[in-house]
Amino acid sequence: MRILVVDEEAMVREVIAELLLGADLRVRQAANRAEALLELRRWRFDVLVCHLSILREEGGQLALESRRRRPRPWVVAMSASGIKAELDEADVSLSKPFTRAQLVGAIRNEPSPPYRLIRPPEPH
Repeated sequence: MRILVVDEEAMVREVIAELLLGADLRVRQAANRAEALLELRRWRFDVLVCHLSILREEGGQLALESRRRRPRPWVVAMSASGIKAELDEADVSLSKPFTRAQLVGAIRNEPSPPYRLIRPPEPH
């Protein structure tokens, strides 16, 4: 499974990448919306793990662009403030801090609090 992690803070991206080691997941990182959009064009990914504020920048450009991809990636929105993503932004909202099990569960759509499933996955 290919994952794109997007967060302004390098430490957050590195911790998430480290949490995903050994889970049969390949991870790429982007520091902002512009880098994420470049990665979207260069690399086909299965999951977008992104800070909610970046998903919402420029009128939700990153969320919209990820939705246009086929197959459409599963989108996990992270937030430290407890703000939840909306249906048109993400499939799952995940509140920081979270554990490895919670992150992997959100990525693989295996329910485990504190994340909130917004939309069930599309059948393959």
